[in-house]
Amino acid sequence: MPARRVAEYGHWQPGSRERFGSIALRHGMLTVDKVDQVLQEKRRLERFGETAVRLGHLSDDDVTRVLMIQSLQDLSDVAGWAVAHRIITGDELVKTMAEFWAWVEARKTNPWARELGALHDPPALRPVAESHA
Repeated sequence: MPARRVAEYGHWQPGSRERFGSIALRHGMLTVDKVDQVLQEKRRLERFGETAVRLGHLSDDDVTRVLMIQSLQDLSDVAGWAVAHRIITGDELVKTMAEFWAWVEARKTNPWARELGALHDPPALRPVAESHA
């Protein structure tokens, strides 16, 4: 999906993203009591995840997992919006996502991928011919 096409339609986000603490709670990384404590102990301008790490409730890896979940939710919102506005078809989206996840898996299983260059750019980020212009 060319960024220029997305920009033509303005702001795509339908609502606000799910809160960090809600995701950590839902995935069993934090309890309700720990979420409450993080909210009470959070310093001005400190992010929720930073506070949770400082208090010893989450590890850096846990924070990365929650941020990844948020990113995937954002990606899902963008994809749904792009299909609804006919910027990309559902079939094109499915194909692009399949290529992207195959690329991710290849990067995990091939430690030399970066040196080989063949797996350097993810398929979703390669230039695509505009079929819906």
